[in-house]
Amino acid sequence: MFEQWFHTTLANTSESNANRVQCKISNGILRSIYIYFPSGCCYLAKCRVFLGESPVIPRSAKGYIAGEGTLVPATHLFDNITENLNVLNWIIWNEDTAYPHTLFLIAEWTSEDELKEQKRILSDIDIGISKLVEVLVGE
Repeated sequence: MFEQWFHTTLANTSESNANRVQCKISNGILRSIYIYFPSGCCYLAKCRVFLGESPVIPRSAKGYIAGEGTLVPATHLFDNITENLNVLNWIIWNEDTAYPHTLFLIAEWTSEDELKEQKRILSDIDIGISKLVEVLVGE
């Protein structure tokens, strides 16, 4: 599943007055997060993303991500999304003294329903291979 959000943060927003955007996602496994910084951000618009209160990008709670006309990927994530941990907290601030900036967040995750379906398919494949081996070996 994919979901996307965007947020505009005003000029002169300090880290201590950062915007906190709550991005609801369903239970499952978080796979990847992408943050897009449009041209003009000049590394002045900054952010970090938490799954609940655990840092996801960057993995340091005090670090931040910034960019200029770039998409910053965080792939190969395997964070469990549970009932009481199903919100991405996107913290955004803007040190540009003149202009607001709009950032974009894209999240990809595998829902619990998709995980169950994948397990069922793998089980069916395993049964099919076992039956094929029985036929070929004759046991």
